[in-house]
Amino acid sequence: MYAPGNEYLAKLDLDQGEFPALAAALARSSDATPKDQWAKGGTAPMLVLTCLLDRVAVPESALVIAKNRPKTWLVGMPGCGHNMLNERGDDLRRLIVEFINKTQSGSK
Repeated sequence: MYAPGNEYLAKLDLDQGEFPALAAALARSSDATPKDQWAKGGTAPMLVLTCLLDRVAVPESALVIAKNRPKTWLVGMPGCGHNMLNERGDDLRRLIVEFINKTQSGSK
């Protein structure tokens, strides 16, 4: 779940948990909503963040989304596996805030 060199971060999962209630709620909402209603994410600008060393949600999938959807920004994060929250939490916050600020102002 972690990029090589970041395995030590697994201790955070032991200390904080892996958010099972949130994962279960996500699965329920995904199952309850027809895929064609959410798969492309509507028409608003979309930020797609992918970890370049992720073996679960592979970066190629993020690239397909970005290529097939207008107004999509794709950011690949190096040195990051599947657990982006623990591996690159500060970068995630920064990238999301930058995206919101840029898209709210109408500039790209």
